[in-house]
Amino acid sequence: MTGPIKIYQIYYGNWIKADSSQKLFDYFINHLDASPWFNVVKEYYQIDVNNQKKYITGPILTSNTITDYYSQGKNLTDF
Repeated sequence: MTGPIKIYQIYYGNWIKADSSQKLFDYFINHLDASPWFNVVKEYYQIDVNNQKKYITGPILTSNTITDYYSQGKNLTDF
């Protein structure tokens, strides 16, 4: 995962665009790559076809954000 890491945000339910909770979550996502956690994530790698290590580099970007107004109902289950 070299290069930008895209995050697709889905707000489920009745979110108001100017809602402070949504702004807080947006801020959290947009600043993850500057966090100590992301320094740990950058230690992960995959081996390419030439047997070279390819490390996660970032940055983390918000790619798309949508609001889904209860398309699956107000009570969700995990099955």
